[in-house]
Amino acid sequence: MKNLIILAMVAVALIIFNGCQKDELVLIDEQPQTVVKPDVYVENGYLAFKNMEAVDSIVTMLSGLNEDEKEVWETQIGFKSARAEFQRLYCEYDKLKSDNELLAFKKKYETILKFEGRSPSDWSVDYPFATGYFIPVLNKDGIYKVGKSVIKYTMYDQIIILDGDLEKLNNLDKFNNNEMIVFMSRLKSSGDNRIYLDDFEDDNLDPKRYDKWSYSSSGQRCIS
Repeated sequence: MKNLIILAMVAVALIIFNGCQKDELVLIDEQPQTVVKPDVYVENGYLAFKNMEAVDSIVTMLSGLNEDEKEVWETQIGFKSARAEFQRLYCEYDKLKSDNELLAFKKKYETILKFEGRSPSDWSVDYPFATGYFIPVLNKDGIYKVGKSVIKYTMYDQIIILDGDLEKLNNLDKFNNNEMIVFMSRLKSSGDNRIYLDDFEDDNLDPKRYDKWSYSSSGQRCIS
């Protein structure tokens, strides 16, 4: 009889132990898993970077690759760059043989590409973005992202949406006075117009700090 009581106590103890283990497993499984994003990934058709160090690293890496190598890298990451989107136009440009053909080309693409001169003797042509430095990481719309902030280059402007809200970017007139938008107009067409965005990954964004950003410039990219 005593042995039966002991066995019964052991059985109850095992049931309680197993029940606790199941509860613990459920609790562990229910805990949210931390998702660690890579330093660069594709989001909404543009490249998103953890911080400016990641941007600089990719810009440096891409600048050292030939066209085929860039194509391989973009395919692997699932990204279509401005380079890839505008390649057809540059191939068309490379086939021009006369000043008259050049003038016709300029007229055809005057709202799509950037031409520094209107003279038939000026064969300079460039991407339609007010930057040189960031061109390797831009998509066809001139967009990339750093931390939370989305940056877009037009032919003469730089637009920064500090909180990354694409509705603001797509409706600039509606959000024109929003403090989370930085609008820099008529940047120099020559030079890199590199703005230091190292703090864009911070949680607490200060829309007034852009007045401390500095510029540096170097040569403009031209096909000639």
